[in-house]
Amino acid sequence: MGPAGPTGPTGPTGPTGPTGPKGTAASVRIGTVTTGDPYSQAEVTNSGTEQDAILNFVIPRGACCCCSGSGDANFLSAYSTAPQPGTSGQALVFDRNALSNGSAVTHSNNSADLVIQQAGYYRVNFHGAVAPASNSSFPLPILVHLQQNGNDVTGSNVRHTFQSKSELENYVFDQIIKVDTTPTTLRVLADGGNIIYSDLSITVHRLGDL
Repeated sequence: MGPAGPTGPTGPTGPTGPTGPKGTAASVRIGTVTTGDPYSQAEVTNSGTEQDAILNFVIPRGACCCCSGSGDANFLSAYSTAPQPGTSGQALVFDRNALSNGSAVTHSNNSADLVIQQAGYYRVNFHGAVAPASNSSFPLPILVHLQQNGNDVTGSNVRHTFQSKSELENYVFDQIIKVDTTPTTLRVLADGGNIIYSDLSITVHRLGDL
């Protein structure tokens, strides 16, 4: 068999075929619209048929970085103004609660413990004035720091070395913590020697879910 010859020219276009039958018109309706959990996936499902579609939507609820699931800010602030004596390793006592909202953080008057009842991320802001006790010897290094369930919270340490009994130092820290088990107890401790502390304030503010 010899080699194939060259392709010939394209022939003329044939006549148009008959028009096909008219298709059935489709319909689309909205079914249910459901609010999903924050950070969940949006969903669209068809509970009808291809010709009569019923679309159901699941739209995630927006998450607030500073709110609880109820949509309200969740926080507690406590304070203590009168001077109180403290010894090394002792937790500082907060006499009273100031403002609070929600149930994520609890505190009893005249207690050193602030108890977190709901998992999440929290911001802890502390301020207090510290002076050496009258029987102190100098230099006197005093460390103030936060503990979470008895463990030191990294980044919360504030230090000052006193040189005389007339000194008064303001201690301040602002720290974000993660709480994955509840209840969780927070305490502020002073280490290094005997002190007099006053004008304490602490605010524990829930930032959001884990």
